[in-house]
Amino acid sequence: EAVCLTKTFRRWRSTRVVRALNGVSLSVARGKIFGLLGPNGAGKTTLVKIALSIAKADSGEIRMFGESLRTRSILRRAGYLPENPRFPTHLTARQVLRLYGSLSGADAATIERNSALWLERLELGAWADTRVVKFSKGMNERLALAQALVHDPDLIFLDEPTDGLDPLGRMEVRRICRELADSGKAIFINSHILAEIELICDHIALMKAGQ
Repeated sequence: EAVCLTKTFRRWRSTRVVRALNGVSLSVARGKIFGLLGPNGAGKTTLVKIALSIAKADSGEIRMFGESLRTRSILRRAGYLPENPRFPTHLTARQVLRLYGSLSGADAATIERNSALWLERLELGAWADTRVVKFSKGMNERLALAQALVHDPDLIFLDEPTDGLDPLGRMEVRRICRELADSGKAIFINSHILAEIELICDHIALMKAGQ
């Protein structure tokens, strides 16, 4: 839940102020797929970064699972697929999932089990021990989705999750999101593509210029 969030940025060596968020309030329910739709620069990614404590709001509050973000341990229950994901190129796909799963606080058994599950589901099983430097854009995007899910989070933020995927890949992402929501997880999707949001989301909010 976001309550009256505001966030401004100042350009370097300029008096100009960019208001990225202007009194934004919204909530996302368990078992639902929520879509935040808006053009590039609308403030969508800023909102997600504040929710994940990557950025700090000027005012307002975000509560996750009913708790303040000051309770840092609740972030272990969140997964995040960023726009334009990048991974250390010397690691294999399996090593990437082990690294990010451990950073999220999951135990080794959970990481190994879920790594195998998502690598196969996302058609990366044959590439599990290949360094990601050899991955195409679509493969990198599928690996990024796997790392967002490997620690079995309850709230999953997906920033442009179908970017770089072919039609079959986009269909599989939609299918996975629905399965996760049906299992009781909350899915938060950022996108500027209306057609994708219409196909997948239960609830939609429109954002423009931080409102």
